Amino acid sequence: MTATGGMVMLDTPGRPGEPVLRWSSRARSIAEIETELARIWSRVDLTTTGEDDEPARRIAARTSVMNLVVIARNAEIGARSAATIQALTGRHPSRTLVVQSADPDGPSWLDARIEAHCVLPRDGAAETCAEMIHLTAGGEAGRHLAAIVAPLLVHDLPTTVWWPGEPPFTSAPARDVFAAADRLVVDASSWNGDGLARLTEMAGVPRATRLTISDFALVRQSRWREAIASIFDDPEFLPYLRSLRRIAV
Repeated sequence: MTATGGMVMLDTPGRPGEPVLRWSSRARSIAEIETELARIWSRVDLTTTGEDDEPARRIAARTSVMNLVVIARNAEIGARSAATIQALTGRHPSRTLVVQSADPDGPSWLDARIEAHCVLPRDGAAETCAEMIHLTAGGEAGRHLAAIVAPLLVHDLPTTVWWPGEPPFTSAPARDVFAAADRLVVDASSWNGDGLARLTEMAGVPRATRLTISDFALVRQSRWREAIASIFDDPEFLPYLRSLRRIAV
């Protein structure tokens, strides 16, 4: 491990399939974040040394197939979401922004932790690396998260927004975030009550934006829905379908 001016580079060999933190540094502005992102790939040693001290192979490759923006309402949700994403680095690498708003009524400020996580697919292969930026913003910056997110996206990649909890679908700041995205991911099972009010609000989002919406709750239930629907493939059970009002699993 090496450290320089708040920057930490880890050169511990990774084991196949296990994410390793290769870089961690801090920044206080968008410009500083962009500088740190550039430094990752200009400073990290991308080769190992073989016999006769000759470079043996490239060990780190910057890889992203998408932008992933996580809107976390608190630090615990942010940390849990980040851990899930890190575990997927080898299979679905992305530039990830974990964004949290704090103290919206105070002065404007921004704090960022920039990380690079790498995974060794197999012995002798090149590492796959992805960037993760933890952003906490207060004051004016915290009230306009889209203005922080937009400059940090890789603009030739699709953007997914993952919003744990209940997104404020009708709020202007949320709509601004949605406008920069191609897909919104939610989990309706975590919403209060029966979620019907939120579903109604969510249904209006695609009409105002170009978003595609995915719901973890529906994905988890898909096999149950298919299994229950298959019961009525039998003509003998079709008459009962008309009187069916509710199913509990």
